[in-house]
Amino acid sequence: MFVGMQITQVDISSDSTCLRFSVVGARPLYVTALSDCCSNGWFSEVQGADDLRNSTVLAVELSPAQDAPASKQDYDQIMFITIKVLTVRRALHECRITVRNSSNGCYGAGLEYGPPFDVDKLVFTPLKDGVYI
Repeated sequence: MFVGMQITQVDISSDSTCLRFSVVGARPLYVTALSDCCSNGWFSEVQGADDLRNSTVLAVELSPAQDAPASKQDYDQIMFITIKVLTVRRALHECRITVRNSSNGCYGAGLEYGPPFDVDKLVFTPLKDGVYI
């Protein structure tokens, strides 16, 4: 989905559930951490956010969901998105985004691609390194 695209900006929604990627020559691309009636998904940590801006995506790797220490409910899973990029200075870098899902055990972590149904109601700010709750 992102391979070969040049990212100009990455933003995160105020509730940490949605990422918006602005890219050269296309509409923004959205990635949403899935939530359901009994689960809560969110982007919980970012390392290397600055490396995404004005870089060309070489590869995107998504790890399988794995068990994580419970944080909000009885059962948590964690996934990692690793985006490998080539910066404008021709250096190889990567950004690692942690996706968490907390549930009652019936649901797991997952991602949805495309704008969420309530995208017009979301408030976005620039993505930065750190922990999101």
